[in-house]
Amino acid sequence: MQQLFTRGIPGRHTRFKQTKIGVIPEEWDLKRGRECFQLGGYSGLAPELVCAQGDALYLKVDDFNTEGNETVLGTAAVRFNANQNPDLQLFSPGAIVFAKRGAALLKDRVRLLGVTSAVDPNLMVMLPKPDAVSTKFLFYFLAHFKLGRLCEDAGIPQLNNRDLYPKLFPIPSDEEQLAIVDLLEAADETNRAVDAELKAVRRLKTSLLQNLLTGKVRIRMEG
Repeated sequence: MQQLFTRGIPGRHTRFKQTKIGVIPEEWDLKRGRECFQLGGYSGLAPELVCAQGDALYLKVDDFNTEGNETVLGTAAVRFNANQNPDLQLFSPGAIVFAKRGAALLKDRVRLLGVTSAVDPNLMVMLPKPDAVSTKFLFYFLAHFKLGRLCEDAGIPQLNNRDLYPKLFPIPSDEEQLAIVDLLEAADETNRAVDAELKAVRRLKTSLLQNLLTGKVRIRMEG
């Protein structure tokens, strides 16, 4: 990822330039955050609007830990019906969500929205501008960048709009953004396949140990 976001697709570029954020391919642009995205965030959800079968999610930091939410947020502990609270700030699938304060910020958790959602005060939502940058490219860049480096120097780490809007981002051509995303998605798919195999092995190990401990399976001793 370091190579892709600083030097581009391997072998594609032969000329580079020094910029305020380091060396990047000569063909790439630098854009301020305010040119690339808009930021949104917290909306309060009245307890009486919580609905187990709701059509929207009310996301909290803990939802990032739910199995299946490793890349795209599709489930949450709290749901509600969006049409019952028209004043609630809602975000559509495809937006980027990340922790904005506390220890979760330092863990660099970045996710894509898979379901219409509102967020609690500990999360921030980024809405990429399609004419400036690919959503997936920006998502992978943020996952690589380590947002914790931008947090305010305070007792509790925290990100605000003023930390992100002035930030300079390296922007390749649209075609190269898509090529970089394709490479990273392929790597993600490989990682998911390996992770699934490891989980299957762990489940098998647990099952075998349980069977041995309960006597369902016995080991024949040679002698």
